[in-house]
Amino acid sequence: MQRNNVSVEGDNNIAISRLGFTAANWRLFFGNSPRIYNGSIELPITRRFHFMDVKPEILYLDGERWIPSKTYFEFNVPVIASSTKVVYIFQSATDALSYFQIKAMADKDATFFVLGKNPSEAIIRYIKAWFNHARFILCYPNGLMGRISEIKTAGFLSNEHVRLELDNQRLICSYRNRKAIIPLDVVSLSQVSKLTGFYPKKIKTHKPKKGTIAFMI
Repeated sequence: MQRNNVSVEGDNNIAISRLGFTAANWRLFFGNSPRIYNGSIELPITRRFHFMDVKPEILYLDGERWIPSKTYFEFNVPVIASSTKVVYIFQSATDALSYFQIKAMADKDATFFVLGKNPSEAIIRYIKAWFNHARFILCYPNGLMGRISEIKTAGFLSNEHVRLELDNQRLICSYRNRKAIIPLDVVSLSQVSKLTGFYPKKIKTHKPKKGTIAFMI
């Protein structure tokens, strides 16, 4: 068995288990491609958009992770888009797998997308066009940047332009002819909707449990 800093299958499964994931869910979601190398795992990218400069998420064996600005991973995308009723969108691949495992979704008919911290408008509009009959569920982290990404994604999915600008300790949000100034500690999609009238249709949000930032096991 050759090691050379690359783990063998048994070591890989042990590390995955220590991170809280089951080998069965890991393989179902990611296949057999991710391997441990120098204490980290480079998670896969789906090569659908060759024109996009996307990067893989890095998961470290201590549970830390590096989430790129833009990435792209898809799971359970059907040949006929109309067969999918629910589409989940995540910032992080490890968040997506955590949610998949916690909610026991192996037998459920749902499609998952992972888009990174600053999701691509072009990719989101593609997803919207392809799954135009589906309901979208945004599963972003509880932190400020996660909430801002959630607002941006909801705007792109709704074919609406919601302009966001960080200014000191507040977020300036402009939608159509309305502008709202929101303190950073209360920024949320619901707050933006309340203050600007931007109410995205067929879009819901799921958040990590109270007191946690992300959907980690």
